[in-house]
Amino acid sequence: MVTPATGLFKSVAFKAESSFGTAAGASGAQYLRRTQSTLNAEAAFFKSVEINLDRQLRDARKGAKGIKGNINGELSPGTYSVFMAAMLGAAASWTTAVTTGAQTDIAAASGPPGTFTTAGSVNFLTLGFKVGDIIRSTGWTTTAAANNARNYRVTGVSATVLTVGTASTGATGQPEAVAAKAAGDAVTIFQAGKKLVTPASSLTDLSFTIEHWHSDIGKSEVFTGCKPTSMALNMPATAIATVQFGFMGQDIVAGTTQYFTTPTALTSANLTAGVNGKLSIDGVGLATVTGLSINVNGNHAVEAVVGSQLTPGVFPGILDVTGQVTALFDSTTLRDAFLAETEVSLNAVLVLTSALNSDFILFNIPRLKFTGSSKDDKSQALVQTLPFQALLNTAGGAGIGSSATTLEIMDSLAA
Repeated sequence: MVTPATGLFKSVAFKAESSFGTAAGASGAQYLRRTQSTLNAEAAFFKSVEINLDRQLRDARKGAKGIKGNINGELSPGTYSVFMAAMLGAAASWTTAVTTGAQTDIAAASGPPGTFTTAGSVNFLTLGFKVGDIIRSTGWTTTAAANNARNYRVTGVSATVLTVGTASTGATGQPEAVAAKAAGDAVTIFQAGKKLVTPASSLTDLSFTIEHWHSDIGKSEVFTGCKPTSMALNMPATAIATVQFGFMGQDIVAGTTQYFTTPTALTSANLTAGVNGKLSIDGVGLATVTGLSINVNGNHAVEAVVGSQLTPGVFPGILDVTGQVTALFDSTTLRDAFLAETEVSLNAVLVLTSALNSDFILFNIPRLKFTGSSKDDKSQALVQTLPFQALLNTAGGAGIGSSATTLEIMDSLAA
């Protein structure tokens, strides 16, 4: 009896390529967490149009071939950071976290809102702190020692003052405040994760080699020239957050041994869920949001050429970022933003636990317009649905996601 392959014994591993379509080296790959990987080879077929007396088709020929499919997963910090970077044209690297270094002139005030104020040893604006960032600090002593173990979300930035709120609620279910302390401690304030934006110049176009290894039947499928061409994030209030990457690639190589030797183990971070974290629109926290989705479409295309069944590339187009917010209909604020074509910002942070220094993933959209507003009708709470179009932020300054980008991502475990 033939033993069929099963998904349980299928592993997926990947590695960035140095040259499009040339398989990455066999060492140094990374196993990938997934709920599903549907990468497969596909090809165009051309049917003859000859008119034959027997009314039958004489031939069909295979044309250009390629790779297409999706990799789906449940969202966790660090797991998909390389694909996110490739999707936004930022190679496989994230920016290094901004830090003040140890300073003795930083004071803390409890507020509300809480603040961290420097007497001038550093400039928060020129260092690169932004509204929407998640920051942490070290070096506080005595009555302010609790500040050392907390995520704070920046709600305002000036040269000398960081205004903050908490990124989530603590174990008590209530937001934790800043512990007040006069200057004098050797305090360091830093971004709690690395950041990713689409660069204003020097965009990169990274491709990957991805292997499906079917260990139960001893079969390998190595897909080369694979580029993430879309990213769909779904953050419902009733389930684990998910991500789906669409891929297009060049070719497949079949084998009977595993191509990638000893890939790095799967990442181990816990999963995110829509109910754990905070969502703000135009800096105002919303407690009525029932779901958020963000979709990034790279508008990639392939071209067939004479003399080869392989495409010479998977060519990127304009990044199109769209999405949708669903929220309980408790006010007309969001509806009116649609009616007036008011531009707003969106900030969503997903944390793993109720710990005040929990790992997290954060998504900033500095400039968007709602493109619709509709409501359901039922006997229970009414829900409004607001699709949106994200736009390039050209304003600059210290606003939410104030980099000149359409989408900004911050990940506490990004490599």
